[in-house]
Amino acid sequence: MTLVELLVVIAIISVLVAISAPALSMAIARSRLTQCTNNAYQIAFALQRHDEQRGNIPGWLNANPNGSAGLCSWPVPLLPYLGRSDLYDAWPLLPNNPTIDLFVCPSNRPDNRVTYPVVHYAANIGATGTVANDGAFLNIASATSSRLSLDDIAEADGTATTLAFAEKSSFGFQPHAWIYARSSAPSGSLFGSGTSVPPVFGVNGLPVSPVINGTTSRTYAPTSTHSGGSVVAFCDGHTAFLRKELQPYEYGQLLTPKTRWQGTVNKTNSTAMQPWLLRSGQPYLLDEKILKQ
Repeated sequence: MTLVELLVVIAIISVLVAISAPALSMAIARSRLTQCTNNAYQIAFALQRHDEQRGNIPGWLNANPNGSAGLCSWPVPLLPYLGRSDLYDAWPLLPNNPTIDLFVCPSNRPDNRVTYPVVHYAANIGATGTVANDGAFLNIASATSSRLSLDDIAEADGTATTLAFAEKSSFGFQPHAWIYARSSAPSGSLFGSGTSVPPVFGVNGLPVSPVINGTTSRTYAPTSTHSGGSVVAFCDGHTAFLRKELQPYEYGQLLTPKTRWQGTVNKTNSTAMQPWLLRSGQPYLLDEKILKQ
């Protein structure tokens, strides 16, 4: 082989690599999105089983199991339905704080600087505040107060159009800890990042765009490292990919399990939710075509 022929072969190989690299990158991204979607599905399926056996779904904050004092967030009651009864039976006296791979989006695995076990999926609490009463994971006044069941949601706005879980896993956003626990309910906003706030999502303040994957809204709304949107799971167990073009009034409709307009006033949601349910100042009811895009 002459030098010229060798250079031609090298040039051809370089072109082939340049052509195949983007395709390989896209295939890896699709694979990670599929795995993330499967994670959300498994968590939503655990929610279904919890509802079947206990007649309700957890609150965002719950009494500790095993008769222990203190409170725990929603991942703990779901542990027996996620194949981790060992952790549930030991809670809160865990000898260590293990990572649960099902809670981690494969597109943004935490680096070694994150020393606590993260959860990249959050539960729908609706409007901000220590009393969350617009979302599916209901706490009216305390960790032991009333809970919604999936039948309650099915008879209202419907489980297929009410969000249960969503990603909160964008780059540079400190992930939540699945072991979030407290001795009493927090006194401030439930939204933020890290180990001091529960893994929840909803609305906060006035509507902003984009809601999904927004830099301003990422403390309270779904975020991800997936291009163009975020993985979510609905109360009926099905998953979807909410695109960043989703409008605030559409997002608000997906949050609340019961929206009922009387004139221009919504009678069933808090004042914090009201602006999110308006389209150009007028009442809006969910158009399901947004879920098909």
